[in-house]
This record gives sequence, C-alpha cells and structure tokens, in this order.
Amino acid sequence: MLKDGIFDINLPQPSTGGNVLTSDGDNWVSQAAAGAGWNWLAKNDITSNASYSTFDNTKITNAYDNYVVVMNQVKFSATARVTAQIYANGAWKTADYQFHMAEYNYSAGGGWNLVNTGNSTGAYLQMTYSGSGGTVSTQGTNLVLYFTTRANDNMYRAFSWQGSQVVGQQGGGIILGGGLYRGETSSDISGIRFYDYGGASIMRGEFNLYGLAGS
Repeated sequence: MLKDGIFDINLPQPSTGGNVLTSDGDNWVSQAAAGAGWNWLAKNDITSNASYSTFDNTKITNAYDNYVVVMNQVKFSATARVTAQIYANGAWKTADYQFHMAEYNYSAGGGWNLVNTGNSTGAYLQMTYSGSGGTVSTQGTNLVLYFTTRANDNMYRAFSWQGSQVVGQQGGGIILGGGLYRGETSSDISGIRFYDYGGASIMRGEFNLYGLAGS
C-alpha cells in the first residue's frame, strides 16, 4: 500500500487467514470477516500456570456490541471460583458488579444439592460456586458467557452464563448465572479477564472469544 508515494510499513500483520482490515475509528486492525452469527476472534489456550486469561482492547473493540466467551475444561491449581472483571476507561474495574448464580450439584454419595450466591456491590463477577479444584479427580469447568460492551443511554451492561463442571467420575454440577456491571456507564467495555479471586493459578483451559455480527 502506498502512502504519499512511500510504502506504508505500519500496516497491521495479516494474522489469521481469511481476515479483513477493519477500522476501529483510529486504527486499522486485522479481524475475521463479518458474517451472520457469531464470528470467532481469538483464543487463549492455557497449558500451565497463568494468573489470568485476558482478552484486551485489541480483541474487544467497537466492531461489535455483543460478545461471547466459550470456556472449555478450565482447571485451577487449587479449589477456586471462576471469576471475571472488565476493562473500561483505561483501567480494570474492581467495584460496581452485581451478580447472582446457582449451581445444581450431584454428590458422589447420592442426591442433588442446590447452592447459590450473589452480591450487589461486588469487586468481580463470580461465575461458579464450588469452583474447579486442584485435585486429580477434578476434570474442569465448561462455561459460556454472553455480555454487551457498548455504553448506551447510561444503562448498566448485562452478563449471563451457563455451563457445567465434573468432579470425579460421578459428581457434577449445572451452572446458571447473571449479573451487571453498574459503573462507567458512559464508557464502552474494552477488555475482560478471568481468574480466581482467591489467587489460585489457571492450570489449563481453552478460552474462545466471539463477536456477534451486525450487533
């Protein structure tokens, strides 16, 4: 590409095959071509100790209003809760979350138990209750999280998630949850990260990010 008769060496890298150049208003970025439904954007494939799984503002842009993260076989170094925080207005946000989640667990000893938790003034979104433990018998947690990023008429941003986790060969759980981020109502969300609020490391897991075309 020529710029003032000189080759522009600042073109973005082509990245994944099939991508197109998309303007975010200030820069050109290489992204998956828009189409019907959810467009895959990025993957974090964690295979050893990591404090966070993060999608930053190079992945979450104003190209989409709605995103989904699909988490597969997430396992921590110790008993943990899958937790999320968002990035907006130049900082990771540690207040103004509201959430409620329920987990329907089957005990290896027999029987189902309903556990739930919530917080109206939290420092994060807690997405699981009993978490994904560090024992060999814990197989991991699978979750799908939907959320909206665009600031619109000073409205809160909504989150919803569902999934399951398997503990041992018999125990397991069904997970449902929802929440809000009530701060920064005039700024778009431009990042999200996943971790354990108790400090356990992510030992393994695959995190895939999708954007909803036309949103």
